[in-house]
Amino acid sequence: MLPRFLISPSLRNIRRTLVVVPRTRSFSDSTDHSVEKVLNIVRNSKRLVNDEKPLFRDYWKYVSNSKKTEESVLRRLSTEFIAQFVNENKLNSSTVRGFYRRELIYNIDYDQRIQELAEKLHIDTELVNSRNDILTFCIMDSLKTKDIMIAVDLYLLYYELYEKEPLNKELCRSIISALAFENPRYDHIHLLKFLELDRLHERMNTTMTLTRTQIATICNKALALEQSPILTKNVLNRVMNIELTPISDFRNDKIIAAYHLIERDCAINNAAGVFLTWTTIKNYYTSIDKHDPRILYKLINNFTQHKAYRNACKELIISLDPCFYSNNPLLLPSLIDYATKTNNLSLAKELMNNVNEHLHKNNTQVVLFSKRCLSSMLRMHLKFKDSSGVDRVLKYIQETFGKHSEENLSSIVSHLVEIKSFESLKKAVQLVEGFPIKRSLLAYASIINKIVEWQIASDDRFTATSLPIIDKLLRRAHIQDPNHKSSLWNIIASLFIKKIVHYRNFQRKTANSNRNSSEKHLDTRNLDLAKLLYLRSKRIQGDFTKIDVNPFIRSSPHKIILKITDGNRFVILRNTALNAIKGRRKDIFLWCCSELYQHGMPVKELLLDWNMMLDYQMRRASFPERKQIEEKLSIGKLAFISKSLK
Repeated sequence: MLPRFLISPSLRNIRRTLVVVPRTRSFSDSTDHSVEKVLNIVRNSKRLVNDEKPLFRDYWKYVSNSKKTEESVLRRLSTEFIAQFVNENKLNSSTVRGFYRRELIYNIDYDQRIQELAEKLHIDTELVNSRNDILTFCIMDSLKTKDIMIAVDLYLLYYELYEKEPLNKELCRSIISALAFENPRYDHIHLLKFLELDRLHERMNTTMTLTRTQIATICNKALALEQSPILTKNVLNRVMNIELTPISDFRNDKIIAAYHLIERDCAINNAAGVFLTWTTIKNYYTSIDKHDPRILYKLINNFTQHKAYRNACKELIISLDPCFYSNNPLLLPSLIDYATKTNNLSLAKELMNNVNEHLHKNNTQVVLFSKRCLSSMLRMHLKFKDSSGVDRVLKYIQETFGKHSEENLSSIVSHLVEIKSFESLKKAVQLVEGFPIKRSLLAYASIINKIVEWQIASDDRFTATSLPIIDKLLRRAHIQDPNHKSSLWNIIASLFIKKIVHYRNFQRKTANSNRNSSEKHLDTRNLDLAKLLYLRSKRIQGDFTKIDVNPFIRSSPHKIILKITDGNRFVILRNTALNAIKGRRKDIFLWCCSELYQHGMPVKELLLDWNMMLDYQMRRASFPERKQIEEKLSIGKLAFISKSLK
């Protein structure tokens, strides 16, 4: 069932209206009709036709919901009729195969009827002597005929009817082995059935046990789904939580499932999902250093980019052994970037002191003087205005690699435009013009980003000098990259939406307001424009040749098309939603949440994300385990959001 916020208000109103309208009992509501129709079909012993199959589903639904097994067909009809009907159809109809197996389960304590039917269906009566025998026969018989979904339904039915029976875990493992078998046509439904089995175990206060092969194959099926991100996440989450037991130096498939979740959420910029998964597994090993350094690198990068999660990043960095990160070519640059991004000079000094103390001599070239680490150190020296450090790094880059990378040029340009002035902007533009366009695209993004920031901060329109600069840079970029494959265009889309939805725009006076009045009117039409542009841009489905080269000068803003991908989608939707809260536009906020949900952010992660962004105490809190996050969310301060997302 979808969360309530995904159902439109108009649909809710229709549903309320329907509740008060008198209705006649439908065919499937009637006990007599549903059972009698099936009785007539079976009694006639004819070949089952497609139009009759839904009648069996209605009958099964009635018996399951009412638990009136005394009204089942086997209690009301001769086994002779049932056997003739089944033998006539069972080879060609999974519905009929499901029918006789259900009849055995419905009448599990009626030994004589069970034995009679078994004999007439040529079933060894020794296989149906007890409750457990009957369940085992029905499941294994289903798996033998490759009726995998029927096997799941029968297993669930048995424990729905006979709640006090202990779970047969061996049978469940057999079913899961069948579900795990690769079958692209049915993978989606098989994974849904897997979750149903998991919920049954949860309801029975027990845990599902899987083999490593089963875990690996279930994970692979989930990861292969392209159009169902929430289902993928739900499956991986459940696999990740199956009997996690600390093992000091063995990384099993459950941890691999968690790593897959982290990688997926990093790819779509879902920091809340990354944080939840990491909190679940961070204490799995005796030391944080035993986790895959590639995952630690992704965690640090993701948390660094999201201000609300930087405290979590700080905790992670503190827990790392200096000798470990000082000799790792992935981790060291990411730690330096964190210190730079957070303007933490003391941490930067501590990192470099630790490197000097712990770096192994044979790692100097591959770690400290790698292209990635040099770029990070360049940004660090620029940030803390260490001109001699900048000169040393630039000289080494020039001597070793012969030219500056796109990232290095972008860092230098970002430093030049840090202070708002036309002169600094002019210097930055002159610098990028001296480099090939192909290596300057990220630097273009840095310049445009700073111009947009200045415009928002001053609550004013673009100046006469800044807008032509943006246009010139974007047109040059378009000539170099006409298919718009560069991440520059993702950044432009995010910046344009950021500009139009910023809450400062809501405070502008409307055209009809009194010119002499100092009162400011809340005008949130730009939020509607952002929604329109998102939906328009979503339709192009990867054909980015159609996007607007420069949306900032488009005379008809409602016709703009932007580049929206998994890389910037969450940034755009979060920004829009955050300003919708400030603009008191619940409709836009809920629409953003529904889009985030549909692209892989479950309700629990939505709640966490908004709490982390809007609640200072939540951001500063430490969460050793996942359950503490969930407890905090249950008593969170943002009641209006919690109620909206139910």
